[in-house]
Amino acid sequence: MMQLNILVVLRYVEQENVDINLWSIKMVEILKFGKSEEEIKDLESNEGQLSKKAIKRYLFLNAHQTASCDDILKFENEHNLLLPDEYKEFLEKHNGGIPDDSCFLDGRVLNFFFGLFNNPKLEESIEWHLNMYNDRYPSSMLPIASAGGGDLILIGIKGEYASKIFYWFHDFEAEESGIQYFENIECVSNNFKDFLSMLTSEC
Repeated sequence: MMQLNILVVLRYVEQENVDINLWSIKMVEILKFGKSEEEIKDLESNEGQLSKKAIKRYLFLNAHQTASCDDILKFENEHNLLLPDEYKEFLEKHNGGIPDDSCFLDGRVLNFFFGLFNNPKLEESIEWHLNMYNDRYPSSMLPIASAGGGDLILIGIKGEYASKIFYWFHDFEAEESGIQYFENIECVSNNFKDFLSMLTSEC
């Protein structure tokens, strides 16, 4: 099947005269947060009975594996922002999750991507991080993923920062408001797709 897919791409490139480096094509596997009832049974058979709270959380996350266009539009309207198209496509397909390859930039680690769950009590949600990190990062950016040591991955949503991906260092954050503070911010990619291509299994 993989060979067939590669042949299709090669024929498309040849016929359409597309300038593309096939080595740059990277499939990123994202592991989901939630579990189905069957998956919960398998987990319990291996690790013991789960609490009702844990089961309810798994089932809720499993029911929200993807974000709808309406979910995204509602979030944008509520927070008066526009998400980059590439990131919206990611939410529609995955709505957060744990990358199988999680390392980048000389040993930095990405723990998980946040999702849109309309539930500020879920640590997996963007909403939870908006509350937890309120005014601690530039207002022109939005937290989209958890990195090691309390650091964050941010995506630009305004002006010259739009669509770019940034690394936010927790240890060097502003003592007071960080909404206009950029001293602990590093641009790591020009867009979301390029950032995904940076992820590797080698730390």
